[in-house]
Amino acid sequence: MARAVERGKNSADDQVAILQRINGVVDLGVASVEKIDCVAKLGFAQPTGPLALSDLIGNDTVLSIMEVLYNDFSDPKYRLPVAEKMAPAGYLGVKRQRLL
Repeated sequence: MARAVERGKNSADDQVAILQRINGVVDLGVASVEKIDCVAKLGFAQPTGPLALSDLIGNDTVLSIMEVLYNDFSDPKYRLPVAEKMAPAGYLGVKRQRLL
């Protein structure tokens, strides 16, 4: 059971790291959401870009996952300022038709 938890944590770590870096790029205006998702799909052979996936899952769900990880590990890498602003403002993604 502990190994399954560790694998789940590693998977979440990967997604969190990707989302944090990508949201920083979006905040700086370096690239658009669409271009970032296109690069991720083509460059990493992902079926969905990370921002589209975040919209699909729901920004509120992403924020909840990150809050659990932050509370469990007290590591600031689990903070995602974009989700912390967007979820309370109602930008929850596809399920509410209010995307990034």
